[in-house]
Amino acid sequence: MSSTNYDSIKNNSGFYVLTKNDKNYNFYGDISNIPKLNKCFEILEFISKCLNIQISNIEYYYNKKNENDKICYSMHFTIPSISGTLKQQKQIFNTIKKRNILICQYLDIEVYEPNRYIKM
Repeated sequence: MSSTNYDSIKNNSGFYVLTKNDKNYNFYGDISNIPKLNKCFEILEFISKCLNIQISNIEYYYNKKNENDKICYSMHFTIPSISGTLKQQKQIFNTIKKRNILICQYLDIEVYEPNRYIKM
């Protein structure tokens, strides 16, 4: 798996993209508010199996935060080798989530809406 340095990302002015319905984007996703970091990696492993790709094809970064006096993690990932429209990605990640809701319960499907800024 490849990890990206978060400091270099937040300083990169070309990092955010405004989404549009009719454009293709590298596959991306958000995993939010996970109590243990290893759950993020379980989700990425499951996604790689569902998409029939090597886990090394997934680029990611994560952060640790304190919410309501509890530590939790969030992760953003991209899969540069696969692209699709917002609608296609939402359908695919919805299907993946439904295949194993226990593992993928933290996978955020709401990120595939138009006119949102996404991290790439």
